Amino acid sequence: SGPEIGGGEEPFVFNTWPRLVRCLPVRDTRTATFQWVVPQQRPMRWRTKPTRYLGFLLGHEGQGSLLSCLKAKGLATDLSAGSSLDDGGACIFEVGIQMTEVGEKQVDIIGECLFAYIRLIQKSPVSKELWLENQRIEEMNFRFKSVGQPLSTVTNLAHTMQDKLPVDKV
Repeated sequence: SGPEIGGGEEPFVFNTWPRLVRCLPVRDTRTATFQWVVPQQRPMRWRTKPTRYLGFLLGHEGQGSLLSCLKAKGLATDLSAGSSLDDGGACIFEVGIQMTEVGEKQVDIIGECLFAYIRLIQKSPVSKELWLENQRIEEMNFRFKSVGQPLSTVTNLAHTMQDKLPVDKV
């Protein structure tokens, strides 16, 4: 894995972005997904994990959060944020929003709120306190993670070992 995959060619054709894609769902679901292509995060940024920090900030559900704003406007019921793919020289960071019926008709307002919140984050310095809180949550999630399928565990470990991280960090 890494930037050398693809012979140095860009993994995405950027002149076709941005774009809005609407899909007619097979079941009753209302989801808006906003995606950005950012530089590959692993293994280069394994210590600081910037996309995890950003996902932590955008995915916050408390007072003053993006989700609380969208809920107050009656536009959304749930929100998730984080990397969905991180390989081959690129990382896709996405924000997924479960919309209400009202929100489905006002996706542009949801986008405006999202980008306003991102601008707010951009203007704020990285908070060591929030970064450490996120780190503690990640450690707790790891410590109390339920036992998964052995084949999945081995596959994930084998993939992670290709990143040439210090052995105690795998």
